Amino acid sequence: MNPNGFTSILTKSQRKILVSKSDSSSNTLAKGRFILNYILLISLILSSFTGISCLVKQFQMLQQNSYFPSRYFSWVKSDFSVKSVIVFFISSLLFCFDFFAVQAIFLGAIFLLSIITARKTQKESIKKLVLTARVKRLFSAAGILEIVFIILYILFCNSFIGKLSCVVLFLLTLISPVLTFICWAVTYPVEKAFSRHYINDAKRILKNHSALKVIGITGSYGKTTTKFILTRILSEKFNTLCTPQSFNTPMGVVRTIRENLKPQTQIFVCEMGAKNVGDIKEICDIVNPDFGLITSVGAQHLETFKSVDNVFKTKFELSDAVKS
Repeated sequence: MNPNGFTSILTKSQRKILVSKSDSSSNTLAKGRFILNYILLISLILSSFTGISCLVKQFQMLQQNSYFPSRYFSWVKSDFSVKSVIVFFISSLLFCFDFFAVQAIFLGAIFLLSIITARKTQKESIKKLVLTARVKRLFSAAGILEIVFIILYILFCNSFIGKLSCVVLFLLTLISPVLTFICWAVTYPVEKAFSRHYINDAKRILKNHSALKVIGITGSYGKTTTKFILTRILSEKFNTLCTPQSFNTPMGVVRTIRENLKPQTQIFVCEMGAKNVGDIKEICDIVNPDFGLITSVGAQHLETFKSVDNVFKTKFELSDAVKS
């Protein structure tokens, strides 16, 4: 008997049962796929939060390297751990084999570990991450980028675009130097415009303080302590302002001038830090020091200076800039 003949002899109720079973099977598969997609979405969110936690350390080092990517990547090269690559590799394998539940648990554990590590790093750091407006913009860029990939997955969860969005998001959030550089690149044009405006504004403020005396302090060691001691002594007789804490970068100095310099300020004690040739000159071009004090010069930051001679050359940029 041919198949068509067999189908034709089925009763109406039997045909309904076959259709019902087929629909039930399809609904079960669709429901299972929906659950898997939902679990994967949880993994993406956990991965995103992990990425934000890991960025605390990355942005801290980017900030300490004056937001220069070349200097930041020099640090990454010396400090990079293969652990992040291993985590990404494991997460990718779980994703490829549809072990989404296991992946979610794995990423949840990584997220908790990243929070503990971030808090420990900040607690033990001498120079902690300062939540400046620029750092907040970097975090915002990271958050927006992660949300874009999550939305792409939601819209195209069952297509190649959705799967590619997952892989890219896992890569960005689990190997954080990649995300750090992208955030820097995206915000760089805006930051350049902001920096130019802030520097020009600081120069304008200083120009309006014609009687103000500026004392620049630099050195490989002891400059912060010397700054505070000198400020304390001068404060006995003069209205004196100094850069707070370790605000010794161009933008740190600019921020001090714009926020703290008052019309009655008579002396501004400015700490000047450097990690590359030309860094002291950059600050001097902003404040035009009347006096300079070099505490000591030694083998500091050789990973960026490359030689002690470059350290000497940079520190003495202050003496070259002092008004004669």
